[in-house]
Amino acid sequence: MRAADAVEKITLRHPEYLESHKGHLLGLIQSAEDKELKWHLSLLVSRLPLNDQELELVLAKLKEWASDPAESRIVRVNALQALCDIKDQDPGLEKDFRTLIGKLQKEEIASINARIRKLKIS
Repeated sequence: MRAADAVEKITLRHPEYLESHKGHLLGLIQSAEDKELKWHLSLLVSRLPLNDQELELVLAKLKEWASDPAESRIVRVNALQALCDIKDQDPGLEKDFRTLIGKLQKEEIASINARIRKLKIS
């Protein structure tokens, strides 16, 4: 997990470092069970250049993680952050994102609502 954390921090400034690992990351996002891995994967996949099919796969998994009350709150918050980052690159995703935000706000979970406020979404 330390390595994943380091990769996450490095790729904030250099997301292109992830491109040669895209296939592996997309495979991991489908099979990840460990919550700490999901924390990092959420943010890493949002930095990848994705084709339509890959984007659909990533969005589905991130929405699943963000919506699932059984997931850790950090996984849910990071999935929400990743969805917001992807939405910022593709404004056509705004409506679905706002629908998800509305659903999450109704759960009244402090950490999720704090992230929503930080994203300046109401």
